[in-house]
Amino acid sequence: MNLFLAGALVPALLFRPPPPVPGGRHGFPNPDVVRHLTAGLSEEDARILREALSPGPEAEEFRSRLREERARLDAIVGTEPFDAAAFRAVLDDGTERRSRAELRQHAVLAEALARISPAGRQAVARAPKPPPFEGPPGPAPGR
Repeated sequence: MNLFLAGALVPALLFRPPPPVPGGRHGFPNPDVVRHLTAGLSEEDARILREALSPGPEAEEFRSRLREERARLDAIVGTEPFDAAAFRAVLDDGTERRSRAELRQHAVLAEALARISPAGRQAVARAPKPPPFEGPPGPAPGR
């Protein structure tokens, strides 16, 4: 089982925000967070979660599709006259594809969490959360 796109469990717990450069680990599990998350688990629970959170063979295809989508969007934006309908169509197609991938990863993670011990699930629930939930504070509300 493989989890290859952000968006499951507590997304900020498992995934970094997308990097600003193409070819980064956009949306893929942060290996440091996965190590931290599994450090307090039994060997079997840690193995189950690492397996579920590891990028599978579909991850490279997903990255390739993201690169293609960005190239198509750049081509549309750089062409005159600008075709807003074509631009929206590419965005909508990508959104639909990412939504399907997110639903698949939810199922993979739910199955993995069901397989780990109750103590393992409690440890996952208590694990410190990285930004934005416990990161540097942003502007105060109402400012």
